[in-house]
Amino acid sequence: MRCRKSFREELRKRACTRTGFLFSNCLVWRVFRRGLVVQCSLSSWRCSRRIYLKATALLVLCTILPYKTLSETVREDKTEKPAVFKTPGGTEYVDFRVGTGDKPSWGDMVVIHYVIYTVEGGSLRKFYSTYDDKEPFAFRHGNGQTIKGLEEGVDSMRVGGRRRMVIPGSLAYTVAGLGPIPPSTSVRKKLGDSLKQGNILAFDVELVKIWKDPVGMEYYTDFVPDVSKIPRSMFLKK
Repeated sequence: MRCRKSFREELRKRACTRTGFLFSNCLVWRVFRRGLVVQCSLSSWRCSRRIYLKATALLVLCTILPYKTLSETVREDKTEKPAVFKTPGGTEYVDFRVGTGDKPSWGDMVVIHYVIYTVEGGSLRKFYSTYDDKEPFAFRHGNGQTIKGLEEGVDSMRVGGRRRMVIPGSLAYTVAGLGPIPPSTSVRKKLGDSLKQGNILAFDVELVKIWKDPVGMEYYTDFVPDVSKIPRSMFLKK
């Protein structure tokens, strides 16, 4: 079905600026219940790979209908016209459900369930889900052993919340040893190959639990003790 020229021009002018993405070359997009298609309708315009990837990532981020690619647990919550947020580092996310529990602080032990995808050809390709193994993932928030994009996305969540994140390459697996990663070697290889092809990383995350650790938090905050209040007996005598 072809669009009228005036309608196509109007789409080009708007360029989806209200969502923070600029991909004016992609003028017509259609969202199906079982997939997602980005289509260029003007022959005089050509979609670059970078613009195409941004477009497909945005649509995957915004579309929270019950797709087969979405985990069964997260699929229960349906939201229309979700707001898209962006962390200072560049991770973009939408909330399936806003939690009502505590927010994590740097140094806390954080327990999450997650589903990991890449955005390929306008749809989500699932690689691994902790729901399948019924084993959540635990990490210390801010210890540098988890990818930055996930750290940023989790930082503003509350316990009980569910969120989809689209993570740029600069905040993903930038160095070896960062988690979380699929436990299967073959699946890790497939994930790595997909990311090397320029596909975008995406996560569905549920914040399950937080363990407050006052001792551990000392190493992750900017707390500076008041020296005047420290007993003299604690200082070494000359």
